[in-house]
Amino acid sequence: MNSQKPPVLVHVGYIKTGTTYLQKRILSQPGSDLALAAGEMTRAQTVQNILLADDYSFDPNEIQKQMEAISSPVRSLGKIPVWSEESLLGDPPTRRYDGFSNARKLHAVFPDALILITIRRQQSIALSMYREYVLGEGKLPITSFIGTGDEALSFTPILRPEFLCYDRAIHHYKMLFGPDRVLVLPQEMLAQDPAGYVKTLADFTGCKVPSVSSSGREHVGEKLPALALRRFSNRLVAHDSMKPGRHGLSKVSDRIVRLVNRLTPKNLDASFKRRYEHIVEQRYDGFFRTSNQQTEKLTGLDLERYGYDT
Repeated sequence: MNSQKPPVLVHVGYIKTGTTYLQKRILSQPGSDLALAAGEMTRAQTVQNILLADDYSFDPNEIQKQMEAISSPVRSLGKIPVWSEESLLGDPPTRRYDGFSNARKLHAVFPDALILITIRRQQSIALSMYREYVLGEGKLPITSFIGTGDEALSFTPILRPEFLCYDRAIHHYKMLFGPDRVLVLPQEMLAQDPAGYVKTLADFTGCKVPSVSSSGREHVGEKLPALALRRFSNRLVAHDSMKPGRHGLSKVSDRIVRLVNRLTPKNLDASFKRRYEHIVEQRYDGFFRTSNQQTEKLTGLDLERYGYDT
């Protein structure tokens, strides 16, 4: 970008785009000029100060003071603080679509920030979000989660398809922070070319960021037959959202699901995966083509190279 280092870098999502790997393996390296602003508490502090901030009493100057104080140990090491929380753009599995207002809060707190947006092929991210939904005690089948496209007026699926039209959020952030202060990186680039992914981030921030040799995987999801069993158990076992942790029947069902996950043969999981992927591909056939073309124009990315519908 330029030789002047940014005051702060904010990674805003999307969810399910390799955030844990980005935080643990790229933004937490000792030799990097970038560092998570509050260490392991970075996500919690971002949620507390931005996501959960009451719009009526939101004071950007006070929030900025608090977040700068929290990140002062990072600055004392000569590093640039990074605030990373993947759900700043929204969290469909929990029916949260507050990305627009979160962007404005961030701009009010850090008007000179650099912004990192990470994306993923829509069909792939939709299935990953569905996994997250079921793990979060969701009870509905995937067709209800992604919808059919023929919903009655005023009804929407849990995952609204327009949420995955990435050009909308990218354009909004570029309007707020400036066209040269927003970087978009596909998860597929991290998987195929991790060194290039890191170099692009380093060039954008003007910071030294050590390369990585492999993208790896931080979280491996349950096999789909086990996920289907978990969804069924969610319908039978009551959960108290005000009491963290698993209790009673929840623990028993968890043990059964883990056992099924361990014993499920690969060919059965592959069969389930093909069926789920077919449902998702049919649902979104051609839906994101125009949006992806706009994303390419906004970012200069070759999304077709990574399998996106263009």
